[in-house]
Amino acid sequence: MKILKSKFLVIPALLIILMLSFHLSFMQNKKIPQAPDFKNENLPLYLLGSVRNIISDFLWIRVDLYHHSWEWGGNYWTENENLIILYRFITYLNPHHEQAYVQGGYHLIANLNKKQEGLEFLEEGLKNNPNSFEIRFELAFEYFLNFNNPDLAIKYSKEALLLTNDPQALLNLYKILAHSYYNKQDYRTALLYWYRIHDLEPATFHISDKWIQELKKLIEN
Repeated sequence: MKILKSKFLVIPALLIILMLSFHLSFMQNKKIPQAPDFKNENLPLYLLGSVRNIISDFLWIRVDLYHHSWEWGGNYWTENENLIILYRFITYLNPHHEQAYVQGGYHLIANLNKKQEGLEFLEEGLKNNPNSFEIRFELAFEYFLNFNNPDLAIKYSKEALLLTNDPQALLNLYKILAHSYYNKQDYRTALLYWYRIHDLEPATFHISDKWIQELKKLIEN
């Protein structure tokens, strides 16, 4: 009974938030907004307005709690298909929630072995977030690691490079590019990226030096 009561209390709370959202929107604009073109609008999402972002953020927190409770129950979270339902609902409410697309796509591809579905989820995320570094990086990583497609790994890596100045992000992209060009047997371009890795990551000189020497031999031969 306590659980039922708590669920019924949530409904009035959401209605109050919804009414306040409409009121604030009206006061801010000081005029009634024009009716949307419902040929291109999703009516339930339009009616929810900005409240849908609040709900999606709340669900994002619940994803983390659900993830840990699943593990506490002695289960492996990598086998949890219910997480995808939550990721999908979050992106339905807020198509600009990049992390939901990234984690959902990764979970589908790497854990549930639903590779094509995972790619489609990530590509949908990129369509809804055309300037997303994180989704592009995930696509580059997946095409390199799980799809053995160096051409698309290179494509998304180069696009992601234009969207970040973070040294660690650049380093990770350079590694994807170096290995992808190596797999394409474009050893000269792979060598250029290993030089960049060498400059950015002094702590692993022994690794980059090894690759640089190997690539030089391949180029000479």
